[in-house]
Formats: sequence, structure tokens, C-alpha cells
Amino acid sequence: PTWAALSPSARTAITFIVALTLLRVVLLHFSLVGLGPDEAQYWVWAQHLEFGYFSKPPMIAWLIGGTTALCGDGEACVRVGSPLLYGGTAIAILSLAERVYASRVAGWAAYAVATLPGVWFSSGLITTDVPLIFFWAVALLAYSHFLGAHETAAANAISPAVAMGMAIGLGLLAKYAMMYFLLCAAIHAG
Repeated sequence: PTWAALSPSARTAITFIVALTLLRVVLLHFSLVGLGPDEAQYWVWAQHLEFGYFSKPPMIAWLIGGTTALCGDGEACVRVGSPLLYGGTAIAILSLAERVYASRVAGWAAYAVATLPGVWFSSGLITTDVPLIFFWAVALLAYSHFLGAHETAAANAISPAVAMGMAIGLGLLAKYAMMYFLLCAAIHAG
């Protein structure tokens, strides 16, 4: 939907999420914390992009490779994907909650996700969990559209099943734990 078509509470929540995401991006530049061992390893992987690494799928290296190609190899650029993806996760949760519940509930759900202590902490790091959580939220949103596909078939530019499949596939490239989404969806459908 267009900005004007969004509910006032959704517009307020999106404005808050964007402002919070920008704040987190700026704060990365003032961090005194160097890259941790895992982050440094992911950065090294990003120097030689592959379709997989010794212990992880490739998404983390691809993400870091993309961000460092745009802004350099400093710690802030290595980590900038984290606050950006958490902002996207909060917006996906907002969309999901607005679809399943009321607009007011959706706004509170987005605020809660965006301000969780774990999200605050993790926004200053780059880990495989960040893209996993983002793609899980997107897959869950697509799943909700898939369940109500008869209601929105004409309004969707992309099939909910295709969107869900893409989110699951990208999530698997982030962390193999995305397979649990399939198990959860099967249990829900059963």
C-alpha cells in the first residue's frame, strides 16, 4: 500500500522504526568495540564470496560483502546490515500484526520488536541470526498471505507461495535453522 493508505498508527510506527534504524547506524560509527572472532571470520569470508563456508551458509558473507563494497571495511560498515535488517524485521512484524490483528496492536508489536533488549544489543553486531530473523519474519508474513490467498490473490504482485518459498530459501542461506520454519508450518497446517 501507499504511504497515505497506511493507518496512522502504522505510519507512526514506520517513522519510529526508520528513525531508530538511522540512530543505530550512526551509533555504529562511534562504537569502541572491535570485531569479535566470529565477525572477523565472516568479514574474511566476505573477501572471497562463495556458496558456502566451513560451518555456515553464505548469506552472512554476502551481506557483509555488499555493505563493505558500498562503504568500506571499517567495523561500522561490516555491521551496518544488522540494524538495517532489524528495521526490516520490525516492519515485517508490523505488516503481519496489522494483517492478523488491529492497527493499534500492529504498532505496539513493531515497537516491541524494534526495542527488545536483545535486538538493541544485536544491532551492534553482525551474526547469522540477524538475516535469519529477518527472513523468518518475511516468510511468516508470506505464510499469512498464503493462508488467506483467496482474499488477496488479485492484489498481490507476487504469489504468496512464491514469496514464502523465496524467504525460506534465503533464510536457509542465512542459517540452517530456517528448516524449522517448514516444520512449524507443517504442524500448523496439520
